[in-house]
Amino acid sequence: MSLKGIKKIVVAIFISGFGKFLGFVREVLVAGMYGVSHVTDAFFASQQVFLIISNYVFGAFNMAFVPHYIKLKSKNSEKFFSGVIFLLLLGIGVLINGVLIFWINGYIKIFPVTDLLGDFVEIMSYSVVPTLIVGLAYAVFHAEGRHYLANFIGIAMTVGMLATLLFYWVLSAGEEKKDFLYALPFSYLIGTLLSFLLVFLVGRKYLAPNINLKNIDKSFIKSLSSSSVENVFFNINQSTTVYFAAIAGAGVVASNAYAMRVAMLPLGIISSQLGNIYQTWIGKKITLEERPSRKVFFAMCLPGVVIAIFMIVFGGEIIKLIYERGNFSKENTAQVVELLTPYAAYFVVMSINQLAARHFFALNKGAVYVRLMVFAYIFASLGKYIFSDNFINVLWVSVLFEGLVSLIMCAMIWRGR
Repeated sequence: MSLKGIKKIVVAIFISGFGKFLGFVREVLVAGMYGVSHVTDAFFASQQVFLIISNYVFGAFNMAFVPHYIKLKSKNSEKFFSGVIFLLLLGIGVLINGVLIFWINGYIKIFPVTDLLGDFVEIMSYSVVPTLIVGLAYAVFHAEGRHYLANFIGIAMTVGMLATLLFYWVLSAGEEKKDFLYALPFSYLIGTLLSFLLVFLVGRKYLAPNINLKNIDKSFIKSLSSSSVENVFFNINQSTTVYFAAIAGAGVVASNAYAMRVAMLPLGIISSQLGNIYQTWIGKKITLEERPSRKVFFAMCLPGVVIAIFMIVFGGEIIKLIYERGNFSKENTAQVVELLTPYAAYFVVMSINQLAARHFFALNKGAVYVRLMVFAYIFASLGKYIFSDNFINVLWVSVLFEGLVSLIMCAMIWRGR
């Protein structure tokens, strides 16, 4: 990789890191205001619904969209493609929003919801359409090689969330912070809307509505279908973790969320940025009919291993520094630290799998990745049920099966398959 390419990686990581730092400040405020409580349990449980949507549009959709967009860009047809996708995502977003509103009002009986959980879901439901459009813009910017702008979208979302929480913090001066129950869902909604506003201001030329369907060919549909299948099983796997946390006792959902956010922080700062740049790089190599070097793939896997070791060694100090203040007690710290070690290992697994996904999808071999990951998710979910008597074992089961798949994919890439 050239010096210019390395410079782009460093700058992209710096920009993303700044956004994640602001996210860290937000986590500190959440912990200080609410600690581990029924409020954070309700928020993190309701947020899982919207994480499914954001995971899809920033993950599965992004993996299928970027290579196809790059291919069409060489034919000057990329804007017609993004315009059609814009309309499709807009319609899907409105539909999902409606389903959520009907669900929490009892017209659709899927899962029962408490009053607080229902209120949180209703507020956050209005973030669905903006999230889908922001996700599309994020993919377009990366496909265009404008990685900085894509990262600024994420920063705008974090700034909106943080500003809302700070407003509530100041407003509640002299009162119990935990009484301001709705700061959390409103911060999520406002952050999403701010990011959507940024997309409208700087990226609307890429998202002009278009009804020309000819650029949505079979290769894109096949790639999107493969990544979507994997994403469905991924979200089922993640949701089962939240479910077993919920039945493990009060506060475990929140403790799990706090530990996961610390462990997955470098996934957004470093691993995802490396993955996005790798995806653009390998896409261009394929377009130029050049053979991508496997050494680049493995070089981008190494930072994840180093970071995980650091988290395991200094886990206690990290959690105490970030969370232990206000309503977040020493007992809460101990609960979160206990979960950090398996999550650090899981971070390595997810970093490698994210990179491998981009590799296989760029080579039009997404079905290989999907089959392996679906196998891992199915067996992980079954294993969680068997070992659900101890929540830490639930986490290690995911590390075991998804880690096994990571090793298999690395072996395949090393052998040039």
